Amino acid sequence: SEEDFIVKKLISNGAYGAVYLVRHKDTSQRFALKKINKHNLALRNEVQQVFAERDILTFVENPFVVTMYCSFQTKHHLCMVMEYVEGGDVASLIKNICVLPDEVAQMYFAETVLALEYLHNYGVVHRDLKPDNLLITSMGHIKLTDFGLSKVGLMSRTTNMYESHLDPQQLFNDRQVYGTPEYIAPEVILHLGYGTPVDWWSAGICLYEFLVGCVPFFGQTPDDLFMQAINDDIVWPEGEDSLSDEAINLISCLLDRDALSRLGSRGAFEVKNHPYFTTMDWNNLLRQKAQFVPQIDDEEDTSYFDTRKDRYTHDNDLLDTSQCDDTEQFLQLANFSSSTKRFSQVPTRFLCPSNLFLGGSDPPRILFFPVIPQKTSHSGPTHAPLPPTTAPDTDVCATPIPIDKILDPSLVTPVTKQRTQFSPTSSISSDTNSPDMNAPTIHNQTKAPLMIPNIDDSLPPSPLASPRSIYPPHPSILSNPSSRDSSPGRSFSPVPGSPRPPIVIPRTSRGFGFKIQAIPVFRNNGNTFDVHHIVTQVDEQGAAYEAGLRVGDLLTHVNNEVVQGMVHTSVLQLMYRSNKQISIQAVPLESTSIKVGRR
Repeated sequence: SEEDFIVKKLISNGAYGAVYLVRHKDTSQRFALKKINKHNLALRNEVQQVFAERDILTFVENPFVVTMYCSFQTKHHLCMVMEYVEGGDVASLIKNICVLPDEVAQMYFAETVLALEYLHNYGVVHRDLKPDNLLITSMGHIKLTDFGLSKVGLMSRTTNMYESHLDPQQLFNDRQVYGTPEYIAPEVILHLGYGTPVDWWSAGICLYEFLVGCVPFFGQTPDDLFMQAINDDIVWPEGEDSLSDEAINLISCLLDRDALSRLGSRGAFEVKNHPYFTTMDWNNLLRQKAQFVPQIDDEEDTSYFDTRKDRYTHDNDLLDTSQCDDTEQFLQLANFSSSTKRFSQVPTRFLCPSNLFLGGSDPPRILFFPVIPQKTSHSGPTHAPLPPTTAPDTDVCATPIPIDKILDPSLVTPVTKQRTQFSPTSSISSDTNSPDMNAPTIHNQTKAPLMIPNIDDSLPPSPLASPRSIYPPHPSILSNPSSRDSSPGRSFSPVPGSPRPPIVIPRTSRGFGFKIQAIPVFRNNGNTFDVHHIVTQVDEQGAAYEAGLRVGDLLTHVNNEVVQGMVHTSVLQLMYRSNKQISIQAVPLESTSIKVGRR
């Protein structure tokens, strides 16, 4: 409820309500509280759109889409608690610098493509894609927000796929003209059937605006603008401001007035395979360093947002009894409250098995059991394996795992043949070709084992947890109330072993002199795992190497904060939050109770 949060300041105003920066009273975690005035919704007959937005955000789990944690209502407002994204929106950035550099525009657009791919796989059409709805995280990446105009066609999509006559270009035929005029597709203007291609039209407008600084079609009135969008040719800048041939071709294909032939109408793979993205590593976008990183003064800095007080004000929007009758007007809103798993998770500090031996008792025997991968038609380069530690007296044959297997990005996602409660279910989900994770039972094993799977390299990684994915995400990777805060659902237990004293590493122009990678550590002989972070590279000429940091060390603390269970981006954010130096603690892999082997 609203009593659980402390309002800090206004972030931004909108037509129906406002967004506030709040803190949870018990945990002090930051959130963005979106408050929508019920009376304004009722006057515009758009109550159901808010419910649609809530329903979409309830099941969405994607690093490029903003996260909602819970929703509730007060006497006069519908409220949604969402993650706070500090860097403002892309529209404000364009307003300040006019034109985005080519590298920044390419990365922003690529991450927008991945967000749309994820939504379209669920049958969700955003319908209001524009730079204002693309938020910038503290690490410089993109999150799509504002689903107030979105449409969900998942049920009709399921039926059509079952009956083998799916027509995604005409998923809806409601003859509604919704959205921001500059970004509305021609088929919507002409009251034709529409579907996911309307988002690719809007994406083309956005890319043009990224590279040129203004939209390609404009007019004194919406009618003039619509006439241009339907009939006029695109004007391209010339001379020093001219765009690359690949960018012009991509924008032209996205702004094809025929929805059936528009690029992306058959799927996001068409856009991803365009020559404009020849050098793009789609599986590692989040790991790429952004060209623009917001400079945040403190955790309550909202300077990158435009409050828009000159256009909207909601300071005195509370209703009195003369405006509406509570028992009649708001009866239909009784079921707006909801809570997701991301918000209801609590730390299990005293339940984690690794806490059982922190009091001086002997650590339990913990094992990593890699599954033997299937043979593939190709083989990768040979890497030096990490040294295995002594296995317990069981029927276990210790086998080293090459470091490239342990650090494969695909291992960050748990492998399972069963859907979990954290993975949305639909009839378009597929469980075929799932890697076999069954292993023979170990007898006389008294302690719960941990396991690192060795996944077949022929299987593509699925970092986005799309509905087509066979790898459901673990809650510890999904619980991230802010793009900078650590997860509330992660374990706070340090890695068992003999950690070295804290190492202080100065930050230079080239960073801190080492690289890390997130890896999963399975336990309980099942699919539950903790995320750990291992050092993969150390500059031998840097301060980190001189301080004793080595490849294969597991990080346990950064600036006195436990990093076990944190996602990779959160660890990087924690490290780069310090401008001058960081303090880290690490433990050699071989000195822990973690054992590498197979059974």
